[in-house]
Amino acid sequence: MPPHSTADQRLLAPPTDISVADRGVSEEPVVGTTVEVCVRSLADDVQPLLDETLRRLREADDVEAVGVTVYGRSFDPTGPAASTDPGRALADRIAAFQRWAAENGASFGPFFRARTVDRIAGGNCTRVDLPTVTLAEYRDGDLAFVAPCRLAGRHHSVLDRADRLAAGEDRSATAVGVPEHVGPGDGNGAPVRT
Repeated sequence: MPPHSTADQRLLAPPTDISVADRGVSEEPVVGTTVEVCVRSLADDVQPLLDETLRRLREADDVEAVGVTVYGRSFDPTGPAASTDPGRALADRIAAFQRWAAENGASFGPFFRARTVDRIAGGNCTRVDLPTVTLAEYRDGDLAFVAPCRLAGRHHSVLDRADRLAAGEDRSATAVGVPEHVGPGDGNGAPVRT
């Protein structure tokens, strides 16, 4: 008997008509605009927002590739997971987001900030809360925009940013260099061909 039945394969397939392929780490420089969509999970309550974001990004003619990464609800940058490759990649990504926000006068509200929480078993730990969905826009490999955020007195949602990309509107935020080993599709992300 095969490991998955036909009915199971429908459940395991990507939730949209977008194909998913793991391209891994590329030695070639990234040229053009790429987008990484990070989600807490692929749970049913997140799926409509993820599907709509991907649908809108498919309409963006100048977006070369879209990657989807599952990163969880929160992250402990001081815990054991931080010493793994995915943990280091997530810590680098969060640091790049924070650097972009600082250089552009943007804020993330309650997200991407370290806070101390008490453990049920005693003691405490550091947690960084992550948005349900995050859109990270890269231009020529440099981080150029992160949504959701508040910038220039305006809230920029993930869907708003996807619409702006689809419309080909000018993107005026400053690009921030990202560590070489972090970018769309690296770590546990999978590029999505549109």
